[in-house]
Amino acid sequence: SKNNTTGNSTVTFGNIKNIPVIFYSSLNLSFVVPNNLAIGTYPVQVVNNNFFPSTLYSNTINYTLTN
Repeated sequence: SKNNTTGNSTVTFGNIKNIPVIFYSSLNLSFVVPNNLAIGTYPVQVVNNNFFPSTLYSNTINYTLTN
């Protein structure tokens, strides 16, 4: 069992896919921002495969990495 994770939801951060998430509620999840990215703005999207064979995608938001 995958306690405290969705098991089927991931985050895409820029072009990095399948980042695991911790699920807290339908409104809150967390993930670790990749640490090897340059300063800049990246699109972030939640991907949910719980509805196989369909895949659901959240809206995309931009996240800006600064120093």
